[in-house]
Parts: sequence; structure tokens; C-alpha cells
Amino acid sequence: MSDLAQKTLETPSKGVISELTDLSSQQRKMLLTQPMSQLYFSRNRFVSEGETLLFEGLDTQYLFLWALSFIMEGSAMAAGCTMDDVRDSLTATISRIRPENSDATCRQAADVVLEAIHNNHEEFASGFFHAPSMTTLTFRFRLVILEPDMESVYRYRPSKEGYLLLIGMLDIDVEDQQILMERMLQILIERGRIQQAKEVARNARVLSIEYAQQINEFLLQMRRSPGSVKWERDLAPRLNSARSHVGERQGEDLKLKMAVESQLDAVGAQASKDELIELKEIISASSAVRARLQRDITSTEKNFLDAQISAFRPKKYSGLPDLETTILPTVLKAPIKHFAQVAEEIYLSVFPAVFPKVPDISDLLALLLERRSNNEPALPEKDGHIEEFEDWPDPFPEQLVAEVLAWIKLKLMANRPWKLDELIAAGEAEGFDHKRLQCIGILMYLSYPDSESAFPARHAVADGTFETFVVSGDNLRFDLKSASQEPSDG
Repeated sequence: MSDLAQKTLETPSKGVISELTDLSSQQRKMLLTQPMSQLYFSRNRFVSEGETLLFEGLDTQYLFLWALSFIMEGSAMAAGCTMDDVRDSLTATISRIRPENSDATCRQAADVVLEAIHNNHEEFASGFFHAPSMTTLTFRFRLVILEPDMESVYRYRPSKEGYLLLIGMLDIDVEDQQILMERMLQILIERGRIQQAKEVARNARVLSIEYAQQINEFLLQMRRSPGSVKWERDLAPRLNSARSHVGERQGEDLKLKMAVESQLDAVGAQASKDELIELKEIISASSAVRARLQRDITSTEKNFLDAQISAFRPKKYSGLPDLETTILPTVLKAPIKHFAQVAEEIYLSVFPAVFPKVPDISDLLALLLERRSNNEPALPEKDGHIEEFEDWPDPFPEQLVAEVLAWIKLKLMANRPWKLDELIAAGEAEGFDHKRLQCIGILMYLSYPDSESAFPARHAVADGTFETFVVSGDNLRFDLKSASQEPSDG
């Protein structure tokens, strides 16, 4: 018996359990196919309007993956696909496979497939055995995500698990996957295995789309919440890495195109040439995705500056979850007892800041017990009329104020105190009319606070009262500031 076997036998059962192989990653990848399998095994439950099997002659797995691939293609050209776009395209595909089916039957089948993909916008949940902890854990995932774009249009886009299901479950970083695919593609081209090279090229294009989506989601977060993003800390390193990565991939695309062109010159069969031409078109499509990403990265600095400028508008909290797409759906799913537990804590927050006044109970009883002397209905009120708005002219035009102010300043040039009643008397002696005398009173009262005074060299203090035919009230004395220290703040 070998030493290893002897050790295994001597080890307690607990030690043997701890050496179980952890297959959690493989299990989770297999669980990604469960929604597709559930649709396949339940396909005979659905019937069309003609009481025939809805999916008769249709491959539900193909339709499932086709719809997911269509959503992925929409993410490459835009921010995703709307529900109507996916439903219409899936209906057209089903009609092409089964042309004898009616449009209503094709649309019904498309709705079932779409429902199986998004699961009524709920997460899929499946249990699996976790060897290290010897427990059954729950794996939750989504194949597609429904979120609003910048124009608040809700669109589907594949989730991380959706991309993993599409590209054969190679669960490594997308940057490393691209490098791996390029090396594999180059070897297949050199060995003349064009059919496999086309499949690898398609997967490489999916990786390009996924990487572009990751970068664009990062940039979208920057535009939505500029206050939570720092250029030196968050944006600059990520963009420099993305710029270098995209540049390297574009260089590899050029090498792959040259390798395909050299194979085109070497092969003689027309069928092989057609496959090579198709392979070159797939590589060019991947280059177009990267070129579009390169353009987005280049414009990021300008978008970041624009976002920072827009941040000077009335601000809101940044970095918080979206209320419409995250908070409210979760609140609606919560049970009533959950709110009952926290009701006492938030009960006071629903009260108004100021309670409305309630009439005294005696006044209410007196109002209810009041007896009317005349119970005859009141006469209907006559219809009123709308009076035109009368634009009242300014009683003190700007020209009049300027003339009176200049006259007062001329009087105050005398090196002595002046009182308000003295200025009014001086104006009356010089023949001022009633409006000019009123203007003198208004300007002098407005100049009582030093902060509003039109006479910076004077300081106003209250000095008794006075009465004239123009105005009466507190008399003001305007002293030179060097001669009076009393502050007047109004």
C-alpha cells in the first residue's frame, strides 16, 4: 500500500471531507443553461390558437440563444435592444423557420422565449453543493439586464452571465480572453483550419463587444455621476489601460488580416477562398468595434469636462442607487411585516413640520347649533367682470430723483449739520412743488442706514420729530462723520 493511500485511510472522516474537490465554478457555469433547459422540457405545455403544439418543429434552444445573440448585437451598435425590437426580430425568425405558422402564433412563441430569457425580470436562482463548506448554496444570476439608456428608453443588454453562456463559458478576464483568441486564431489560420478559425473569430468579436460595453458602462457612470469620479484616481489609469489594450488588439488584427491574405494567395480552391474572405470580414467587424471604442475613449476627456461643468447645476447625491430601477422594485417585493417592523421608527417622519390649527370645540358647537332666521335660498350672485390691469406710473421718475439728489448733495456740501425739516423748508423756499418735496423726504429716509446712504460723508441720527404739510414723523439730522460717532443701522 502506498504512503498516500495509507495516509488517506488513517485520516479521520473530517479530514477526508476537507479534501473534496471544489467544483463550484463548473457547477455555476452549468446552471447558466438551466433556463434554456427549462424552456426545452416545458415546450409541450404551450399550445397555439389552433390547439396545436406551439413549438412543434422549432428548436427552443436555438431560439433562446438566437434571441440572446440578437440582444448582444444590439449592444454592439447601441446601448442595447428594446423589448419590441427583440420580439419583432424573434417573430420574424420563427416565421422564417415555420412559414406555415400564422403571425399570431409566431408572436406567441416569441413572447414565451423572451419570457424564458428575462424570467419576468426576476433573477434566476438555483442551488448547488459547495464542497469547501459542505453546504448547499444558491446561485443567483440574470442572462439579460433591462435598464434605461441616456434617453430613458428601457433596453435589454446581456449580463456577464449572458456573455459567458454565449462564448462557451470561458470565464476569464475579457482582456486575457481576447489575447487567447488572437493566438488561437493565428495558429488556426497558419494551419489552414479555416472553419474553426471562423468560429474562433466570431467568439473574439463577442469578446470585443463585451470589452467595449465594459468601458462604455464605466464612461456612462462617469457621465451620470461626475461627482463620484476622480480623473487621476479612477479615469486616467483605466483609460490608459484601455487605450493600450485596444491599440495592441488593432495591431493583432492587422497581423491576422495579413495572414489571411497570404493564405488567399496560397490556396487554389474557390470554396477555401470564400471561407477566407468570410473570415477576413469577421476580423474587420471586430476592428470596427475597436475603432468605435477608440473614438469613445478619445472623447472621454471632453465628456468628463462637460460633466464636471454640469455638476455646478443644483446638485443631487451621487453614487446612490437609482430610485426607479433599483429601490422601488425591491420595496414592492418586500412583505408587509418588514414595513411593520420599522413603522415605529419612521412614523414621526410622515407628520407635517407644522400642524394645521384646529378650531376650538366650543366654536364648532356654536356653529353647528346656529339657527338661521331666514331659510330661503340665497340669491344667485351676479357674474362679475374682469377689470383691466392698470399700470400705475412711477411717482418719482428717475430724472426727478436724479435732480433732487443732486440738489441735496449741493446743500450738504455746506460744512454744517442739516436736518430733514430744514431741507424741506429750503426746497419749499426755492419753489419746489409737492412731488419734489416728497422726493426729498423719501431720499433722506432711505439714507438713514449708513449701508444704504447716498451721502457717504454724512451720518444720520434721529433728532426729535417734525410735521409739515408734506410729511411728518421722526426728524433726521445728517452730521459729518467726523463729528458724530453714533451708528445708525436702521
